[in-house]
Amino acid sequence: MYSLVDSRHVVRCGISFGSPELAQKGYWEIESNNGIPIIYAMNGKALSALDKMGYSEIFKAGNGRSPLNITKIDELLK
Repeated sequence: MYSLVDSRHVVRCGISFGSPELAQKGYWEIESNNGIPIIYAMNGKALSALDKMGYSEIFKAGNGRSPLNITKIDELLK
């Protein structure tokens, strides 16, 4: 699910296991650099997925970036 939060493009992904609630929620921030998307893993679940997917020019760890307000994101994505 996507939301624009305080001018930051954020995506939340997870596994539903057939339930309406997501488990193992990963939060990703998307930016553009000269038209090329850069997707940052912004929490532990996203970093775990990134370790499995592999780092690249597009997918990167969000270490050192301003933290996301997870509570606000979850409220916007209800």
